[in-house]
Amino acid sequence: MIFCKCPLYSIKLFTDMIKQDVKPFLSNYGFAKKGLNLNQKTESLIYMFNFQKSAGNAADHVMFYVNCGIYAVELAKIQSRDKTNFW
Repeated sequence: MIFCKCPLYSIKLFTDMIKQDVKPFLSNYGFAKKGLNLNQKTESLIYMFNFQKSAGNAADHVMFYVNCGIYAVELAKIQSRDKTNFW
């Protein structure tokens, strides 16, 4: 295998990893993908994963952050910020 010594290689590697590994894996659990976000909605909760590229990427390695969240409809209603149409 030949590695390109350019930042574009790490961007492609990151993109391919999301498309070929992460999305299919989380799709099996009911998550829908939009950009670098994957969400799963239930009646009262929204589960969220966001994949964020790191500035520290190089031609020979890829680093990224995984941001996770859970949105609770009931909690939002209590806080008077019901955003059930947020997604």
